[in-house]
Amino acid sequence: MKLPVLNKNYLYIIGSSVILYLVMIGIFHFESKWATWCLIGLLALFLAPIASRIFGNIENFLFCSLVFSLQLQVGFNPIYRQMNKMAGLNGITISLCLIITLLLFSTWFIKRCVKATRPLATNTIWNVAWAAFLLTSALSIVKTSDMHLTIFGLFEIISLILIATITCHYCSTRKGLQTVRTVLLVGLLTQSLVIIVQNITGVEFTLAGKSIVRDGARYSGTMMVPSAAATYLMVLLFFTIATAFSTVSRLKKAFLWFITSLGVLSLLLTLTRTAWIGFFIGIIILLAYLYIKKIIRLSSITYIVVVLILGIILAWPVLEKRLEEDHYEDSIVRWNLILIVYDMIEKNPLLGVGLNNATQVVHKYAAETPLVRNADGFVWVFIVHNQFLLIASETGIPGLIAFLIVIGIALRAAVLCMCARDPVLSETGAILVTSIVALIWALNMDHVTGAQTYILLWFIMSFAMGVLNIVRAETAARGSTQYGWLTFHPLYEAQNGATQPESTGLVDAYADAAGRFGAPR
Repeated sequence: MKLPVLNKNYLYIIGSSVILYLVMIGIFHFESKWATWCLIGLLALFLAPIASRIFGNIENFLFCSLVFSLQLQVGFNPIYRQMNKMAGLNGITISLCLIITLLLFSTWFIKRCVKATRPLATNTIWNVAWAAFLLTSALSIVKTSDMHLTIFGLFEIISLILIATITCHYCSTRKGLQTVRTVLLVGLLTQSLVIIVQNITGVEFTLAGKSIVRDGARYSGTMMVPSAAATYLMVLLFFTIATAFSTVSRLKKAFLWFITSLGVLSLLLTLTRTAWIGFFIGIIILLAYLYIKKIIRLSSITYIVVVLILGIILAWPVLEKRLEEDHYEDSIVRWNLILIVYDMIEKNPLLGVGLNNATQVVHKYAAETPLVRNADGFVWVFIVHNQFLLIASETGIPGLIAFLIVIGIALRAAVLCMCARDPVLSETGAILVTSIVALIWALNMDHVTGAQTYILLWFIMSFAMGVLNIVRAETAARGSTQYGWLTFHPLYEAQNGATQPESTGLVDAYADAAGRFGAPR
């Protein structure tokens, strides 16, 4: 194979990265493991030209890597505090998703400086919403008991905003939409195989150290906790099921249903009840959309039923133990945590107890709150398993309102996309509506600060904003300006062909007329 020639953009990226790695090693005196990470990073950079040739260009390669890395809970902490902290963040976390995002942003910035690419496609109201959430989170530092922990939390929010911004930009094109849906399909297959292999072999392996398991019966794939892996599988299953019903190729249908079966089996094996219920809620929404659009008939539900029955049969030895557990005891535990957090919110309604600080003061408020004891007379004290209540307790009610507005804007964008006339945009909008609703349910049943699920949530929301930009751009190209106040640079997108409006006749988001997988029409 003849290697592609390195152009100036590649040389700038490689040179900047080499200098950055050398500075990090020289100043922070990283251990051998960090030196290994540096070598891996340098190797990846030097192989980037080959990868860019395979993927089309360096941006496509990096964006595919970003989407795939949603399931890879790996990173490092340049600043870390050894302390007894039950959950949340102990330091400045540089995740793999953030590293790829920074590389993508650098690539875009360099090309933009020479006017070789389009402006950053975002959404004004979306930007105001996340800025308000960041501001209310920052104001909580006034009441915080540990300022360093609050700074760690603020860095996480900034990281999420950066990931969301670059995702929105690259998802604002037809090419980006197809890339995301294709790579998420690969991600579902990868994560499903990892979890199935873990359950068969009994060998636990993650990318973030030892995962949290229960008596060796729960495995978390490439993530830290089983609930994060289950939520990831739940969301990706919505993409594959919707596509399996809408594609025309029998071979592709069979392939998608095979992957869906693996995904359902893996979801059951995670033993995460919240994700099971979220999947059920999402499937009802998705099937209702497909039925209203006359894409499926009532008899088509048989496919889902068969897959579920098959998964339950294969996973029954593990499921039986989970179903026989004392669920009443779990409900008492969660209720106690809610009582504690309500006391925290009542006494700190405006500024909260400080971002990322609930773990440090929870025992204080638990001692002041009447709690329900279990049969043995004990009470399990932890932070509340509800991300909305956790945000309210740490940043106050204004912080919760800002966070709800962020989610509300993304959900509205997904609904507008679902109402689009184009079948691919409408289908993608329906999947995103389903995903956001299911994620809202998941956030009501667990806390996700510092977890991979938080990144997944912001990615899905920004994906919805990007697809809305496509809808608005193509609406502007047709001369209509409906919902024009929601978007940024719609005319630029349409007039410069970034959204490829000529492909509005797509039925399958993955294939062209020749049936090539992953190719735009």
